[in-house]
Amino acid sequence: MRAKTKIYHIECFRCTACERQLIPGDEFALRDDGLFCKEDHEHLDTKPHPESNNNNTTTNNNNSAPLNHHSNEGSNSA
Repeated sequence: MRAKTKIYHIECFRCTACERQLIPGDEFALRDDGLFCKEDHEHLDTKPHPESNNNNTTTNNNNSAPLNHHSNEGSNSA
């Protein structure tokens, strides 16, 4: 499985927090601190974290562009 520039074995493509295996079509966030399912990313994103630079993106793994939840400029094309 591919997430941006990282490549994972299918069995290793798991949420860092809950360890749920992610499958094609699942939404996920690739952050500096790991790969997260949408639910855990949203839960962690509601907590204040001083080291955050607000550049977290949520993506799905069916080759679509990342969805930037922190931008008012629209989507980016990759």
